Amino acid sequence: MTGDDTRFEIHPLTSPPWGPRRFAVCTADRTFCTTHLSSGMANDDRQKGAPYRHAQLRELLKLGADVVGGDLNLMPRAAATAYRGRDECDPRNRWTYITRKRKIDYLFAADGRVRRCFLDHARSTWSDHVPLHAWISRR
Repeated sequence: MTGDDTRFEIHPLTSPPWGPRRFAVCTADRTFCTTHLSSGMANDDRQKGAPYRHAQLRELLKLGADVVGGDLNLMPRAAATAYRGRDECDPRNRWTYITRKRKIDYLFAADGRVRRCFLDHARSTWSDHVPLHAWISRR
């Protein structure tokens, strides 16, 4: 995903009518998609079971990207279930969300493609999330 010719597509995701609109941003060839799923807070998917977040997750998976990541607002067990059959960057479940010290950010790739991964706590001063870096092999 380097060079000036990289193109992106925006895919709307089901969002609560009272909260922020959610989208997936993908490379045009769908090598990579990223998103910020609903948080489950009162102003964003406030129903029991976070039905909007789970609808967004299903829609994200339907896009069929090779690599998926972002602020998915999922606890590790839910994320592992959703992305079964894929490798996770940092499967040790170290926290990525500073405010509550829990893991809600992820990068997933097709099985066997995550080559290296690290959390960059040194660069987390500009956000309430810790940057996650991954080296993913091509097919």
